[in-house]
Amino acid sequence: MKIDPYKHEERYLNWKGNLNNFIPKISKTNSKIILNYIFDMENGLNISNVNVKGKIHYSESNQSWNTIKLKSEFLNEFQQLREKRSKFSYEMIFGRTEEEIIEAIKKIVKDKRLMPILMFLYKDKD
Repeated sequence: MKIDPYKHEERYLNWKGNLNNFIPKISKTNSKIILNYIFDMENGLNISNVNVKGKIHYSESNQSWNTIKLKSEFLNEFQQLREKRSKFSYEMIFGRTEEEIIEAIKKIVKDKRLMPILMFLYKDKD
């Protein structure tokens, strides 16, 4: 369930509905540039990647198999993960070949319900 206590989405949709294809009180050229930028962001364009680096700690405890720690940069990008009542799951896909990974990514993109995240595991140099 999505929670928006400050009604940001509702205010944005009302603002967007009242635009008439331009923003009042600014030039039409500037209005067009700003609106193109905003509408591109709705489609996932003009948004930078979130690149986070971290360390892996391995433990033999019982909880070691069900805990993923996320850095704050990641949580800032996906605020829904902070909702204590929400439940999230994850699925790790390990492709043994490049073709398997490419096919898995194509399937995820086609489905449009999941947010694919690339995570690279590598051994640190001593």
